[in-house]
Amino acid sequence: MNGIDGVYKFLKKVWALCCDEHGLLKLEDVTPSPAELKIIHTCIKKVHNDIATMSLNTCVSNFMITVNSLKEV
Repeated sequence: MNGIDGVYKFLKKVWALCCDEHGLLKLEDVTPSPAELKIIHTCIKKVHNDIATMSLNTCVSNFMITVNSLKEV
């Protein structure tokens, strides 16, 4: 059950990053900051390498790090 709770909390963080409390998208059509771009590109690179080596658990870890980093920016 702890694993399910952890996944639920992660998905809730992703949802909060993209949607408001009413479920409406809060995304804007603006150019991302250099910090945001660096976070996204770092995640893409790490996940690409992890998939190539079949390290799927570290892919999920990288997604969690990315979501947490984007919340701080």
